[in-house]
Amino acid sequence: MALVTISAEAEVGGLANATGAIGPPGRRWGSLRGNAPQGRGPRTSTDATPEVLMHRRSTTFEMFTMERIFTAPPKDVFDAWATPSAKARWFAGPKEDWKLKLREMDFTPGGAERLVGEWKNGQVSDFRAHYHDIVPELRIVYSYSMHLDGQQISVSLATVVFQPEGAGTRLTLTEQGVFLDGYDHPGQREQGTSSLMDALVRSVER
Repeated sequence: MALVTISAEAEVGGLANATGAIGPPGRRWGSLRGNAPQGRGPRTSTDATPEVLMHRRSTTFEMFTMERIFTAPPKDVFDAWATPSAKARWFAGPKEDWKLKLREMDFTPGGAERLVGEWKNGQVSDFRAHYHDIVPELRIVYSYSMHLDGQQISVSLATVVFQPEGAGTRLTLTEQGVFLDGYDHPGQREQGTSSLMDALVRSVER
């Protein structure tokens, strides 16, 4: 993992729990809605003036790679990404904490995908993806941005590679991301993406 941070000011406050590309990204204290991190008491938004927010600007870069081995053949694993109904079985927030608001998917080169959900604390996460390259049963290249309550918090490039592994499949996912102004935490994104990959394994091999 490579991690680089460029910041106009030291980070302030804590971060809420995150579950990756769709989970509730971490949020600064003193946000425009005045929400504190989960588990904390309420906080006012008096410190969220444009001048203060400008001083809080930060840019953090991270790249990570992870692998999963499937007993299923590449076609079955690829279909779990390519078919909307199959992807919906694993690419979603936890049922007890997250409610689906919108799901759209056009799995074609140049196509787009969107997943919007509301969390128990009222925050709304918005995943917006664009597909750049799709080779059936071989690779998927897409970029995506994450938004929290309308605020863009990160932009990422993701590549998924499918390789035969005996009678099964080796999936390799590589993600390069830029995290904006401390609203999300790179380590949490990797952890959350790993959880999604585990859900993918369970879905394909159920």
